Amino acid sequence: MIDDEKIIDLFFKRDQQGIRELDIKYRKICHNLSYNIVNSRQDAEECVNDAYLGAWNAIPPTRPNPLLSYIVKIVRNISLKIYWRKEAAKRSGHYTIALQEIESCIADQKTVEDEIEARELARIIEEFWTR
Repeated sequence: MIDDEKIIDLFFKRDQQGIRELDIKYRKICHNLSYNIVNSRQDAEECVNDAYLGAWNAIPPTRPNPLLSYIVKIVRNISLKIYWRKEAAKRSGHYTIALQEIESCIADQKTVEDEIEARELARIIEEFWTR
């Protein structure tokens, strides 16, 4: 197994072997972390791949030390975004169903005055057209 400094050097050289070496060395840790957050193998795989891309785009200007904590932080952040997005989708669905169930119990937004004004307006318009 290659050490972290050599993996970072491969990233600086823009050698794709750096991603492969990073994957070989830290794949299990990254996948376990992501899976524990998103609770889905497919989403965990996507999060780890996105983290590798994030590392690929970020490492040339920066030189992370230690590499493990750097990549794990990226995986964690991406996984949390996926988790919160899924939770938000679940919440909105529950609220929609709940609101549909109680819709008939909620008071109408129209007031008595609005009804009287609408009837009066209809009467005036009808009177105008019948002349």
